[in-house]
Amino acid sequence: MEKLLPLDCASSKFDGFVCVNGKPFRVHIVKPSGSLQQAKFSCDWKLQNLLKKHLPLLQKRLTQCKNLEDFIDEVQTLASHSPVAAAEKKLSNIGSYGTIMQHIEELGWEFLNDISDDFTQIQLKVCDSNERVHMLSLCFDANYPQTSPKVSSTLPFSFVPLWASGSTLSTLCSQFKTTLLLYERFWDEVEELKYNTWILEPECPNFSATTFRIALGSSCSMHLKVDPLHPEVLPECQFLGADWAISPYRIKFQAKFEDWNETLSIFQNLKNLLEIDFPHKPHDGSQSVSLQCGICYAYRLETDIPDQICNERRCGQAFHHQCLLEWIQTIPGTKQSFNILFGECPYCTKPIKLPILHK
Repeated sequence: MEKLLPLDCASSKFDGFVCVNGKPFRVHIVKPSGSLQQAKFSCDWKLQNLLKKHLPLLQKRLTQCKNLEDFIDEVQTLASHSPVAAAEKKLSNIGSYGTIMQHIEELGWEFLNDISDDFTQIQLKVCDSNERVHMLSLCFDANYPQTSPKVSSTLPFSFVPLWASGSTLSTLCSQFKTTLLLYERFWDEVEELKYNTWILEPECPNFSATTFRIALGSSCSMHLKVDPLHPEVLPECQFLGADWAISPYRIKFQAKFEDWNETLSIFQNLKNLLEIDFPHKPHDGSQSVSLQCGICYAYRLETDIPDQICNERRCGQAFHHQCLLEWIQTIPGTKQSFNILFGECPYCTKPIKLPILHK
């Protein structure tokens, strides 16, 4: 805590320093009658510049405060929250401001998508060879460019730049473009899937998405996990739905998966292996594929989607696991064997079983 020192034996004059954002400022207080009611406050011109319009208020507060310590606290609070002090603090936090501006100028202002008020964060937009726009977010500290900025992007794997003495934003951007080349075939494949199939999840795949749930019919879908660096390789495939619905697709896939042709796209290979015309997402809002849960009548329950399907051919209703679990647990006659519950379908009352998942 800053302290004021008396300049005379009567303690009518005080002198000292107030610290604001790490900087000391000289202050002087006079108490003619020994009390604060007629006291006068003065300070150096730098502190006056910070306080500006607050000086009359401070003079009034000086006569109202119980002691000088409380008054000095108010001076510090007002000075450190003034617009001038805030601006000075921002500039002091980013001493490399000039270097950042120079590096942006060298890179080209057309690459700049956004910049924060204190110049500690910027977002660059970089196009790949197919004109897809990718965002590269950078966060700088006071040691830039001696140290690399913190980098974040929406790539399948984290982008870690190689930063050395003399590196600039142009260096980093060039490395990012080289990295984009590694994923271009993968993104081409995803675009073909988006155009020719109904991707149930994620609803709007971004550039980092590598797993996809694709509709096959009203009661079944398939889950794909694609290697973004080697999209030509057979992806991990899992069929989801009622046994009677997914069984024909599973049989075909198991019989022909060795025919996977790495010169063809994922879409073409799946179409050949499954012998299917994939359903498309309807543009009129109608649903040829059952998506909603038969209990809560919603598609998404937090992050979960309806993945439990009734095996009855005339039913085939989908449910969220949690919804079905709560339903079955309330039905008299529900039985349990190890971690499997046996109950009735809420729609058709036919037998249905549900595994108990332990999160």
